[in-house]
Amino acid sequence: MNSCQRIALILGVVMVFTLAEQAPFVLAQDNGHTLRGLQGFPVVVARLGAEIEKDGLTEEQLQTDTELKLRMAGIKVFSLEEATREKGSPYFYLHVHVDKLKSGCYSYNISTELIKEAFPLWETTWTQLELMGLSCYLSEIRQHAQGMVDEFINEYLAANQKQTTKTGPRVTLIPLLTLYSVNSL
Repeated sequence: MNSCQRIALILGVVMVFTLAEQAPFVLAQDNGHTLRGLQGFPVVVARLGAEIEKDGLTEEQLQTDTELKLRMAGIKVFSLEEATREKGSPYFYLHVHVDKLKSGCYSYNISTELIKEAFPLWETTWTQLELMGLSCYLSEIRQHAQGMVDEFINEYLAANQKQTTKTGPRVTLIPLLTLYSVNSL
């Protein structure tokens, strides 16, 4: 077992015990009702350390990845200025904390939150917490962060489903085109 695997095993054991203690918090996630009716929001990405950016994972990458995923899902991405016009001035916060280990691998934790203004303070109205992980590749951490964005998108879309009409699902018939080869005629 190499040092990276040994560290991963230790972190895994610690994570199991930490999850057991944190379970009420993790299970207290919003069920989507605070996501309902949001027209859009800006994306804010927490600062990464200079060493991590030098190694190849940048805030700009995470910002672009997240905004692109949201837009592709049909969710409007506002500027910070535009968000002030939305009730509660909500914003999506992606926090990716990465530490480089002596082995050259990285320990990380990722969280995603939707934060709204609750005058005079700000409150987290939806959260998803990934306590920790270990990877020797920053690209895996980037993918994991985007996987958590995907989970947020699923929650948002479920909370904002359009009501179906009472006539049932719409069916579109597509005529089939049959091609005959010269030999079959």
